[in-house]
Amino acid sequence: MIDSLTFIFPRLKYRSGDPPLGICSIASYLKRQHPELKINILDSTFHNSFKKIKNEISRIRPQAIGIYIDSVMYKAVRELIRELPKTTILIAGGPQVTVAPESIIDIVDIAVIGEAEDTMNRLIERLPQRDLDSVPSIYFKRDRTIFKSREERKQIELDSLEIPALDLLENLDQYFDLWHYLDPLDPAKRGLNVIASRGCLFNCSYCQPTLRLIFGDGIRYKSPQYLIKELNYYRESFRIENFFFHDDTLPVNRDWINRFCDIIQNNKMNILWGCNSRIDTVDEELLNKMYQSGLRVIHYGIESGSQRILDQVYNKGIELKRVGKTIESTRKSRIYPSGFFMIGAPDESKKEILKTINLSLKLNLAEASFSITTPFIGTLLYQKMKKLSIFKILGSSSNFDYYSKVSFQNGNNNALVVSLLQKTGVTLFYLHPRHWAYLMRHFRSLRGIKKLLNKIARFF
Repeated sequence: MIDSLTFIFPRLKYRSGDPPLGICSIASYLKRQHPELKINILDSTFHNSFKKIKNEISRIRPQAIGIYIDSVMYKAVRELIRELPKTTILIAGGPQVTVAPESIIDIVDIAVIGEAEDTMNRLIERLPQRDLDSVPSIYFKRDRTIFKSREERKQIELDSLEIPALDLLENLDQYFDLWHYLDPLDPAKRGLNVIASRGCLFNCSYCQPTLRLIFGDGIRYKSPQYLIKELNYYRESFRIENFFFHDDTLPVNRDWINRFCDIIQNNKMNILWGCNSRIDTVDEELLNKMYQSGLRVIHYGIESGSQRILDQVYNKGIELKRVGKTIESTRKSRIYPSGFFMIGAPDESKKEILKTINLSLKLNLAEASFSITTPFIGTLLYQKMKKLSIFKILGSSSNFDYYSKVSFQNGNNNALVVSLLQKTGVTLFYLHPRHWAYLMRHFRSLRGIKKLLNKIARFF
């Protein structure tokens, strides 16, 4: 067994109030299994420097390094890996690695596919002997030849996990300060993201089958009792009473969400929280119940103002006529609704993009996010586009960045038009008189001003 492991979370762009919960979950799981194992987490979110990471690696000298990689980070991470010590065992994981292990195995020793808690536990035990054939769901190199392990990983029971080891993060207070998920209520609030479940039941083309590759089929929840224990730990340890559940669609299991809300109310926890949801998984009855338990903000994936794009491109499975009704019900329940929109889908016309922008202005939303449609490698959307010669991928998929870059070209709109329309959507939405009060609330505190500037920086 190795005696030291350092995780790297190499985020250089877009400072965020979202701590690396996945890495922290793996770290806490390993700490329980191997109390003697020395674990560090190096996070570049707030210092934005790979030089500091390299200096820390030289100082710590871990036997193994675990590095998280997603598509936005990928290009920069390859450059970082080439400068890490060749004598250290390099283990890569994350969405980019799961969907395209061949994109990274050439410069690391091991690529971990999907959930990593149990896999990393077995790696820790077997790395010194290089007995890797039976470690589930990994790619590894032996004598310059790449192998895939024989055993597939099993889904982990979420209640068997430990509470994420947030104490290993050097900049935890900065995450609390930049956390923005209850900004419609009060931008001065500090808070924390929490994960209550893993997996997704739906088949949207921009996410699947990636989510299934990472988490398996279906959806698994922590028990409501376990989750309450986790929330109480954060309250007692960090004095945090505001939370956002970063699950893909928290309320999809109505029985689970009802039990969770009942426990919060019965224990008079007095917490405030937010979550993600689809338009078609909530109704007024459920919204009222969630409000009584502390729900104040809900993020809806609306995506487009064109039913054709929703059906034929995104495979979203929602009807536009239901969107307005759900937003009205949310407002009636005294909950702030926010909307996710995407600009520039394959074959999307300028008229359809303007429909999306107009829909965002028509709906009584508290916030809106406009990202650029990006066919991440491995998704149904990417697979479809690769088969059609009318679409041209612009550059390498390693440059995909849905905040600021157009990743493909089609005949309807060039990259410049899509980028300008995205910025137009953001500008028109937040300069609408309905949102002036939202903007002004940010200027009541230094924390609010910093959050507002951070949001603007992502798109301009």
